[in-house]
Amino acid sequence: MKKYFLLNVIIIFIVSLTYSQSCLPEGITFSNQQEIDDFPINYPDCSIIEGDVKIEGDVSIFNVIGLSQLSEIQGQLYITDNDRLKNLEGLNNLTYIGDNLIIYDNDSLETLYGLDSLNYIGGD
Repeated sequence: MKKYFLLNVIIIFIVSLTYSQSCLPEGITFSNQQEIDDFPINYPDCSIIEGDVKIEGDVSIFNVIGLSQLSEIQGQLYITDNDRLKNLEGLNNLTYIGDNLIIYDNDSLETLYGLDSLNYIGGD
């Protein structure tokens, strides 16, 4: 009986690791809404990005809901030059940024709603 219990615990541990996989050690840049929307399709198991994440510079970016699977960004998070982005809903599961959080030149950004779960920022 103890063997089966231990085996079940090991299996559950291994399965849980597969649902929280790190990816993209070189980081990723999102330049348009389609790239954000396609993220869960292109990287279905990616919840921890090892590099920097840049969301920048296109009038087509109006939400970041496609990034809702992210829990950690081990590098920097840049959110810059997005004229139609009103809030950060979609980053609700993000708890950790290993380096800087940089937000500027987002003329329509009304609130930081979406960063409510953020517990740690390793830089500025």
